[in-house]
Amino acid sequence: MASLADGSSRPAVGLDVRLVVDAIAALAWSSHPDGSVEFVNQRWHDYTGLSPEELHGWGWQAAFHPDDIPPLMERWRELLVSGEPGEIEARLRRHDGVLRWFLIRHEPCRDESGNIIRWYGTSTDIDTLKQTQEKLREDERELFEVAHEYDFADFQKAIRHVSSPGKTGIVFRFRNNSVWKSEPLEQELSHKLSPSGH
Repeated sequence: MASLADGSSRPAVGLDVRLVVDAIAALAWSSHPDGSVEFVNQRWHDYTGLSPEELHGWGWQAAFHPDDIPPLMERWRELLVSGEPGEIEARLRRHDGVLRWFLIRHEPCRDESGNIIRWYGTSTDIDTLKQTQEKLREDERELFEVAHEYDFADFQKAIRHVSSPGKTGIVFRFRNNSVWKSEPLEQELSHKLSPSGH
């Protein structure tokens, strides 16, 4: 018997679980102990546009960027061997062909003897995070390019000039009007740009 939120109970039906799994805000799935897909939720189907038949077994690979398949499979095999939970980042193709980065988390389900009987996982869209990280890397590269246009003493003055007194970190405005702010950057720049490198 399954206990419902309103306190009532009724016989457990697989459809109830399916409704819950389909409603969660993630692409959810389960696989056999060998790693082949057993089930994906409706969001997986809606997102990829692939049918249950296309995704079943190892067909799910068709939804990923071809360059991501080798590292994805290598990491998946490592997790299958170790039996440990883990995560992988890879680009997943949406039904309209757009590729977005996802964080894929894997969790083993074990029986009473400790044997893995199934793997459960979720795939969460992290594309905005990846884009933000890339933008920060680009801004950092631009900051170092600007830094090399100055001698070290002039650059230190420029950093102090754009820093807000009484606040940690620095702020630097670039030629394209983007702003870069970082708490540990002043220490990092002092280390990297000092003549001794210390």
